[in-house]
Amino acid sequence: MSGRARRAGQTALKASDFKPSIADSIFSSPAILGTTVCVGSHDGNLYAVDSNTGQELSRFATRGEIKSSPTIAGETVVIGSFDRGVYGLNVNAGLEQWQFRTRNDVFSSPIIADGVVYIGSDDGHVYALK
Repeated sequence: MSGRARRAGQTALKASDFKPSIADSIFSSPAILGTTVCVGSHDGNLYAVDSNTGQELSRFATRGEIKSSPTIAGETVVIGSFDRGVYGLNVNAGLEQWQFRTRNDVFSSPIIADGVVYIGSDDGHVYALK
């Protein structure tokens, strides 16, 4: 694999074209829906950024670091946080649709299958949320 964006069927971006303003380190992979890029940060926020402009579209604050990668299903982005929470947010508006509390930090990244969110927690459990 050459890693060239054109061969992947994507528009090539120069590094200077995409510089969203995110306050802290990013430990996870982003999730993308259309031109919206969602990424969690060590500052506890989930950011939604326009991939064409780098402009912040929304920001959702948790009370802990975000190290898990977000997952998108339909119009919902799901993320885990070090505040022991799992959050379902509207991907465009960044508004909370639902929340689930585990008994410890959430390091793992969620997957979604058949409308069920599966995610592990540092409490030793894997949760199936519907």
